[in-house]
Order: sequence, then C-alpha cells, then structure tokens
Amino acid sequence: MKPLCFASHTRILLYKTPKNLTNKLFCSLLLEVFDEYYDLRGSDDTTSKLLNGRQNIPSHIKECANDIDQNIVEQYFEKEIIPRININKKHISF
Repeated sequence: MKPLCFASHTRILLYKTPKNLTNKLFCSLLLEVFDEYYDLRGSDDTTSKLLNGRQNIPSHIKECANDIDQNIVEQYFEKEIIPRININKKHISF
C-alpha cells in the first residue's frame, strides 16, 4: 500500500470537518506542526493547488517532517486536529 499524498489525506479529513472550518484554516493547521509560521490563510491559490495535487508542500516542511519527533506530531494531532473533526458525520467508505 502506498502512502497518501497530502491532498488525498487532507480531503479525507475535510470530509469530516464542520462547514465553518475553511480549507485554508484546516490545511494551515495540518502544516503548522512542522512550521508554526507557515500560514496558508492568506492564500486561496496555494490552498487550492495543494488540495488538487497541483502543488507539493514546501520542501522545508518535508524536511521538518523527516526530522520531527513522532510523539510531537501525535500530540499536536490529538490537540489541534481531532477536536475539529465531526464524528457524527456519515462514515466514509472506500
């Protein structure tokens, strides 16, 4: 099984988020664990390209992802991402 690209992974998570959580904010939240100053909220174009797979995440984010402690990512995900996911939305089937 191959790993999911950022766009696929994010689209799956976005399916379970409430309507008031914008794509820009959610993408920024996903990437802030690797660079707290990387903010997509001002860029519709970049967010759209990332979600459509037309643009890769920046190389410095990839480098940070390779070097970061997995526990930090897990803690961040539990604190910042999971609470924003609506568990009551319809189950995603593949």
